[in-house]
Amino acid sequence: MPFPVNAELVAVTWLRTLGLTAAVATTVPEHGDAFAANGFVQVVAAPGGSPDLYTGRQATVVQVDSWAYSAGSRKPPYGLAATLLATVKAEVDGVDLNQTLTTSATFLDVRLLGGYVQRDPIRVPDDGGLAHYSMDLLLWWVPIAEAAA
Repeated sequence: MPFPVNAELVAVTWLRTLGLTAAVATTVPEHGDAFAANGFVQVVAAPGGSPDLYTGRQATVVQVDSWAYSAGSRKPPYGLAATLLATVKAEVDGVDLNQTLTTSATFLDVRLLGGYVQRDPIRVPDDGGLAHYSMDLLLWWVPIAEAAA
């Protein structure tokens, strides 16, 4: 029997459908050439939202961060980090997100019903040479129950 899903898994699964060149996950990887070339998008559950006890519909908030760095340089590539979140924002604003998301064989699939940007992308200062932007995203979704055996 598949496990229940959570907001981070839903957000990561949806973001991976957008065709971003950056990898998407919940943990920022070690700096490497692919990370420098494409950046990275991180998803972290955030306070907020309101699950519906009676229908199972979830309204959850996730923080979506973009990270980028230039290999061999201390000059952060803010343009790349900003572009990643601008792309995500464009995929949410005024767009019908209604779709089924296949998570994995381990977790239930979900029906993404909609969403919107709750906090516009902002630059997060970093002294370590990393470009970092952050935004909050609210997603409405409902788990798809297993078919009866």
